[in-house]
Amino acid sequence: MKASSTGLRERVVSGVEEGHSWEGMVHRFGATHMTIKQYTKQLQGTENLVPKPLPGLQTVKEEALRAGL
Repeated sequence: MKASSTGLRERVVSGVEEGHSWEGMVHRFGATHMTIKQYTKQLQGTENLVPKPLPGLQTVKEEALRAGL
């Protein structure tokens, strides 16, 4: 699963901070309640909304494909 862009994260969090309901943000951006909660918690804890790296090792096949590009 690919991480959401930083711009989308900022729009979701700013909507919540402006007082819009979480239900409204769910319908407007297609995010889940848990995703909105994670974004707001991440912003409060780290002061940024940069996606965290995905856990686990990259496969050798993926690295070879990227090197070929």
